[in-house]
Amino acid sequence: MSNGKGFTLIELLISVVILFTSILMVSQVFRGAYISSEKATNYVVMSAAMVGIFPLVTEQLRLQDFQSMNASGSGSNGSVEFSWEGSVVDETRVSNDLSTEFTGHVTSSNSYKLWLIDLKVSISDRSSNYQYHEVTWENE
Repeated sequence: MSNGKGFTLIELLISVVILFTSILMVSQVFRGAYISSEKATNYVVMSAAMVGIFPLVTEQLRLQDFQSMNASGSGSNGSVEFSWEGSVVDETRVSNDLSTEFTGHVTSSNSYKLWLIDLKVSISDRSSNYQYHEVTWENE
């Protein structure tokens, strides 16, 4: 028997396997953290862009012909792309009879439409769908 002061081949192989397993586990943790960070960043950017998207959709909707019952549009706010479709769910006409001391009797009427808006917002490879109501009107 030799009285060597080194490691055997089996001991070296076991230590290498343990080392590579540890490196693999640590890299998976960092990969998961990176993916979570990317998703959180996209969510924050998308949420911040929503503040500007709603007025853009409202403006595009109000520029449509008031007689139409369906409308659609698209655009972007920074790196966030959006598209929307709307349909009228309710329509009403309101007449106002006003009597004032200075102008006498005035009659005016307004037409109102309640729209259901389907909004799709996307950034990079992530997209979200939203649904909300919007009101438009026409003074006559």
